[in-house]
Amino acid sequence: EVGTEIILKIKENTEDENFDEYLEEYRLKNIVKKYSDFIRYPIKMDVTTQKPKEDDEEDIAEVIEEQTINSMVPIWRKNKNELTTEDYENFYQEKRYGFDKPLKHVHLSVDGMLRYNAIL
Repeated sequence: EVGTEIILKIKENTEDENFDEYLEEYRLKNIVKKYSDFIRYPIKMDVTTQKPKEDDEEDIAEVIEEQTINSMVPIWRKNKNELTTEDYENFYQEKRYGFDKPLKHVHLSVDGMLRYNAIL
């Protein structure tokens, strides 16, 4: 297998700092999304999910699955015909850190002497 494996070794907790929070699945996902969401290569993480057992629908088992947690391609680099209104709303809410929806969006892809892509 090709790739890099990261092993986190965390300091002991103190009265002022809780370093264990950096080992929590949710916190790690947020850090990767914030700082490495648009890296060209997939960032994968073992994630614990709950699924019903095959023989018994009511009995739930915890399963560890490998998930890609970064999107690898920025939304402004994607073709606007491939995107939905929900994609734009999610992008707005993630980057603005709020729950309200944008009033409107404009997706530009301009070619000329300079080439640029933008979402307003």
